[in-house]
Amino acid sequence: MPSSFVTTVEEERRRNPELKEDDLQHLRDWNSKQAHLPTIPDDQLILFLHSCYWSLERAKKTIDACFTIRTHSPEFFSRRDPLLPEVQSMWEVIDTVPLPERDLVGNKVVLCRLGITDPSKFIHGDAVKVFLLAMDVVLAEGTQPGFRFIYDVRGLALGHLYRVNMALLRKYMVYIQEGLRLRMKSIDIINHSPLIDKFMALALPLMKQEMVQQIKFHSTMEDLYKVVPQRILPSDYGGQAGSVSSLKEALKKRMEANRKWYLENEKLLVDENKRRGSSVNAADIFGMEGSFKKLDLD
Repeated sequence: MPSSFVTTVEEERRRNPELKEDDLQHLRDWNSKQAHLPTIPDDQLILFLHSCYWSLERAKKTIDACFTIRTHSPEFFSRRDPLLPEVQSMWEVIDTVPLPERDLVGNKVVLCRLGITDPSKFIHGDAVKVFLLAMDVVLAEGTQPGFRFIYDVRGLALGHLYRVNMALLRKYMVYIQEGLRLRMKSIDIINHSPLIDKFMALALPLMKQEMVQQIKFHSTMEDLYKVVPQRILPSDYGGQAGSVSSLKEALKKRMEANRKWYLENEKLLVDENKRRGSSVNAADIFGMEGSFKKLDLD
């Protein structure tokens, strides 16, 4: 793994005065006592701490949730080789592009849209896998004040809706709300049509109120520019950040250059046979009443 790929503890200390060595060591010690958990690298422990606003107990819960969900979601977290044909193919279908500059309050901005709008090309599980692969590259840059996701839904059709797998959608929604190691600040939706109501009808029942409140619909680009300066957007949107295709190609090269890192991280799984107390299965996590409230995190 290239040393430049993952942010170092020293860099994070400079970035976050709130990061205390005692807290980081506490998480290391706790991790070593959780026989069912993999050994989690320091850079990821810091991401969990930061995403939980430095609360040790929240960080422990999120860590356990993250790796448990990943273990029980092989559709997203197995075969994560960036060079696999299905990954390369889906990379053309969806665009996930982190922007070089921040929004007005310093949040990292990630633009998501369809690269190919033909519904027959859209494979739901592979699309989520590619999105999460791309996000791993962004998270390797270390902690961010917050994240703003811009979803350009131009080109969405009923054909895409019919290809959504509800079981996979539930897994994805549980993961991003319970186990994703970042501070979500805003979900901005642009270029929407009345069809978006049908998509939201699928997703809203799976969202916590906090996430629902982060969703903002922008009826015009000018409305988006009030929170995301036009100049930081790709040239496709009248900005100065370069084209979506060039930004995406740069991200793709970084993913492929760090293929070994992905393959190693794929091994970070939970061993339910070693969990203290009752083991956790997929139904516990993704069922209608599934939660992590009963996990023993001492």
